[in-house]
Amino acid sequence: MTGSAKYALPEHWTELNAARVHRQQCVDRVNKVKEACAAECGKRHVSDCPGCFAKMLDTMRARYCDAEDREWFSQRRAFLNELDMLFADAKEHKIDLKSIEDQIESEKEAWYRWVLRMYPMFLTAGDGGVDHDELRGMLDDPDRSRQELIERVWERVGRPAKWSSDVDTIVDKMASAQNDASELKKLYISYLFKDRSTGEVLEHAQKYLDAYEASSTMPLEEVVDRIAQDHRASMNTQPQRDTHKARLNELRRAKMAFEQNRLQAKSRSQAAQVLSAVAEDLYDLPPCAVCEGPVDPKDVRSCSLCQVMTQIGGPKKLTVYCSPECHHRGQGEHIERDHDCAGGDDCVQNRDEDVEMDDGVQQTVICNECIAAKQASIYCSERCATENLPRHREGEHGLKTAADEVKTLVSPLWEFVGKALKEGNPGVIDGSHRQQQQQQQPGPSKTFTIDFDVPTLQHVDDNFDALRDSHEHIIAAMFPASADDDSDSFASHDFTGGFPTPPSTASHSIESLHAKPQFNVDSAASLLASFRGMLGHFPCVVLKPEETVASLAATRPFVLLAILAAASGSRTLQGHTLYDEEFRKVLGLKFVAGGERSLELLQGMLIYIAWYPFHLRPKNKQAFQYVRMAGDLTRDLELDQEMPDPSSPDAPSDQVEKIRTYLAWYYVVSQFMTAWKRMDELVAPFTSWTARCCDALQRCAGVDGDYTLTHLVRLASFGNAANTAIHDNRGAGQQQSQLVLLGLELQHRELVQGMLPHHANSVSVKLSQLFFSVYLNGGCLLRLGRSKTAPPGHVRPTTERLRQCVQSLGSLFGFVTGIGQPTFILFTIVDWSKLILAVILASQLSFTVPEAPGWDESWARGELGFEAFLSYMCGEESDLTPANTRVDVLSASRVVLRVVKAKYERRLALRAADRSTRGCPMFDSSMEPFITAWDANFDIRPAVPPPLVGGQPVFHDLWATMTLGWAGEKLDEQ
Repeated sequence: MTGSAKYALPEHWTELNAARVHRQQCVDRVNKVKEACAAECGKRHVSDCPGCFAKMLDTMRARYCDAEDREWFSQRRAFLNELDMLFADAKEHKIDLKSIEDQIESEKEAWYRWVLRMYPMFLTAGDGGVDHDELRGMLDDPDRSRQELIERVWERVGRPAKWSSDVDTIVDKMASAQNDASELKKLYISYLFKDRSTGEVLEHAQKYLDAYEASSTMPLEEVVDRIAQDHRASMNTQPQRDTHKARLNELRRAKMAFEQNRLQAKSRSQAAQVLSAVAEDLYDLPPCAVCEGPVDPKDVRSCSLCQVMTQIGGPKKLTVYCSPECHHRGQGEHIERDHDCAGGDDCVQNRDEDVEMDDGVQQTVICNECIAAKQASIYCSERCATENLPRHREGEHGLKTAADEVKTLVSPLWEFVGKALKEGNPGVIDGSHRQQQQQQQPGPSKTFTIDFDVPTLQHVDDNFDALRDSHEHIIAAMFPASADDDSDSFASHDFTGGFPTPPSTASHSIESLHAKPQFNVDSAASLLASFRGMLGHFPCVVLKPEETVASLAATRPFVLLAILAAASGSRTLQGHTLYDEEFRKVLGLKFVAGGERSLELLQGMLIYIAWYPFHLRPKNKQAFQYVRMAGDLTRDLELDQEMPDPSSPDAPSDQVEKIRTYLAWYYVVSQFMTAWKRMDELVAPFTSWTARCCDALQRCAGVDGDYTLTHLVRLASFGNAANTAIHDNRGAGQQQSQLVLLGLELQHRELVQGMLPHHANSVSVKLSQLFFSVYLNGGCLLRLGRSKTAPPGHVRPTTERLRQCVQSLGSLFGFVTGIGQPTFILFTIVDWSKLILAVILASQLSFTVPEAPGWDESWARGELGFEAFLSYMCGEESDLTPANTRVDVLSASRVVLRVVKAKYERRLALRAADRSTRGCPMFDSSMEPFITAWDANFDIRPAVPPPLVGGQPVFHDLWATMTLGWAGEKLDEQ
C-alpha cells in the first residue's frame, strides 16, 4: 500500500478484516474468562470475582489499547489514553461497563463525522436528491444523531439492496486472495469497475480501468486519486459549463422562435393563397339547390356547414338558396343527404326510440381530426360520438382512441361553424337571426361591462379647457422677464413644500356600488393593443395573441381593468380618470372590503403601480399605500417563500406564473421605493430564492419577455446593492464599500455580456444598464431624502469617479434622445425614475461640486450635453407628441421638464460658483396650476410644517426635496 496517495485505501481490506477478526477474538477470550470463573471460582457472575473481573477488563482493554493492526481508532491516541483510564476506573467499580461502551460509541461517531469531513467525496457521490449543504451542516450539528446522518448519507449515495451480504462476500474473497496480487486485482476490477449483473464496464470508468490494467504496480489508491482529481476539475469548471449550456439553450430557443416565425410567415402566405382561391369559390355561386334558379349575390342563403368547409378549402361546394321558401324546402333534405350522422347504421337514434335530441343543433359534434383534414364527419350527439368515434378514427385516421378521450376529440358543431363564419366573414348574418336583426333599429356604439362582485360608476372630469388655461399660466410663470421678476415670482407664493394626499375615491352613494360601468369596446380594444407594446418595458404578465377584451373580461377582469387604466394614461387624462376611478374603487372593494388575496389581484396592482404617473403627483401618498398593499399580498400568497421548481413533476401548473409575478413585484417595488422614498421596510430584498426564481424563469421561459424580466431584476438587484454600499453600509469602511462596488461592476459586466443582443438592446434593459453605470460612479451625490450629515462609512465622491459618471450620463442622454417619440409613452414609473435621477445628477455635475474640490464644471457641461438633452425632451428640437388637443402623461412631463430647463438656464446665467446644485429643479410654485389640472380633487395646501426661523425646511422624501430645494436659490443668487 502506498503512503503518498491522498485517498489511502486499505488495499487488502485490513481495517475491515482486522476489526472483524479482533472483535471475534475478544469475544472468545471474554467468554473463556467467564467460563473459567464459573467453573473454578464458583461465582454467579464474573463481576463478583475481583480477579476474573480484572482479567476480563484487561482482555477488553487490549482489544483497543494493544491492537497491532490498523483499525478506526488506531491513530486516535487521546481516545485510547482516556479509554485506558476508564478501564482502570471500572476495575475499582467507579464506573460500569455501559459508560465505557457509550464512550466508545461516541468516539466512533466522532470518527465517522471526521472521515466525512476529510473526504468530502463521500458527500458529493451519488445523486439521490439530498442537498450537499444539508449534509455538511449535519456534520457540525451535535443534535443530529449518527443514525440519522448515516441514513442521509445512504440516501445521498444510494443504498444497494443487498449491501450487507455483498460486503461479507467481498471481504471473504479479499481475505482469501490477499496473498495473490493478480487474483486480488481481478476482484477489484470485478467489484469496482464493472456491473456485476451484466459484466459491462461502468459508465465513465473505462479510462481508469485501462490505466489500472495496463500497470502492474499501480495501487488502487492511485486510481482513486485520479478519479478525485478529475472530479475536482469538473466541479471547478461546472459554472462555466452551466453558463455555456444556458447560453446554448437560449440560442436554441432563439433559433426555434426564428424558425417558428418563419414557418408562421410561410403558413400565412400559403393561407393567403388558399383564401384567394376559396374566395373565388365563395363568390362563384351555383344555382339554387331547389329551383335551380340564379341566386342574387346580395341576398344569399346557404348551408352554413358547406360554406365553412368551402371557406377552409375542403372538397364541399356551396349549397345556396335563392329565397326563404327554397331554403325552408331544401335545407332539411340537404342535411339528411349530405350531412347525416357519421354513425350510420350504428347511430344511437336507430335503436333508442326515446332519446331526446332537443333541436338537434346544440348536441351535434364534429371530429377534430376531420376538421384538420378539411372534411366533416358529424355525429348527432356526444353519446353517439362516444360509441362510434373510436371505430371512425381507427378506420379513417389510423388512430387508437380510449372511451374517456372522446370529449376532447370532438367539437360542438354550432361552435365550430359560428367561429369559422365569424373569422372568415365578419359581416355574415346567421339565417336563424336574420329576421330579428332586420327588425332592430341602429343603436349606439358597442359597450361592454367588466363583471366584478361590487362594481361602481365611473366619474369623469372633462374640464379640459381649465387644463389648457393652466398650461398658459405655467408658461407665463416659467419665463419671467428679469431676475427681479423671478424673485418676485418665488416670493408671491405662500408655498411650504407639500402636496396633500387627495381622497382615495370620490363620494358615492350605496346604490352606486351595485351598478356596472359601461366601457366602449373599440376604445378598450385599442388600449389593449397599446398595452401589448408597453409590456416590453415591464413583462409582468403574459398576453396571448388570441386574447381579446371580451376574453380578458371573462377570465381576468381585474387585470383587464388595470391594463385599461395604465394604457389610457399615455393617451388622455380624461380617459385615464375614467378607468383610474374604477380601478381604485374595485381594488378597495376586493382587497379591503372583500379580503381577496389572489394572483390576479397582485398582477393588476403591479400593472397599475408600474405605469401610473406618480412622478407628476409627488406627494400623493397613495403610491406608497399601493406598494405596501402589493408587498402584503405577495407575502400572503407566500410568493417570497421557496416553492417547487416549475420543471419538477410535482410543481403546480401556475408555478411559472407565480414566479413571474414575484419577480415583477421585486423589480417594480424595489426600484420604485429606492428612488422615491426612504421606506426600507417596503423595499423587496434580493434573496437566494429571488436568484433561483430568475434561473427558473429563464429555464421555463414561455415568452421572450421572461428573459427581459430576469435581466431587469438582476440589474435592479445590482442597483440596490450599490445604493446600500454607498449610503447604508452599516458602519463598514470605505475600502470595504469600494470592494463591494467593484464586485458589482464585474457582475454587471458579466450579466450584460451573457445577454442575447436583442435583449441587451431593448429600451428598458439598456436604460437600466446605463443608469447602473451612472449610479455606480455618481450615486454618492444623490443624498436626497437623507440626513445632510453623511455616516462614517459613506462613500465619498472622487474626481475620477465623477468624470466617469459624466461620461455615463452623456451615453444615457444620447441613448434617450435616440429612441423616438412612441417609446416615451411606454415608459414605466421605474424608467421615469431613472431619467429623473439622471437629470438631478446632471444638474449637480453641471456646476461646482463641493465634495470634489477643483471640479471642472465647464468640462462637465461640454461632455454632458445636458442643455441639448433638455431641449430635445421639451420638444424644441423634436416634437415628442404630435400636435393635438389631448392632454396626456407625456405632454404633462414635458411641461415639468420645461421648468427644469428654465431653472437650469437661469442658474447657468447667474454662475454662482460657490454654490452646489442640491435637490431637483423639477417643481416649484409655478407648478400649482398644473397639479390642480391633473386632478380636480388634488387641492394645493400646506402638507408639512413651515421651516424654523432661519432654518431649512424638513423634508421627508425625495420629491419634497426635489420640489423645494432649489426654491431658495433666488435670494443668494441675486
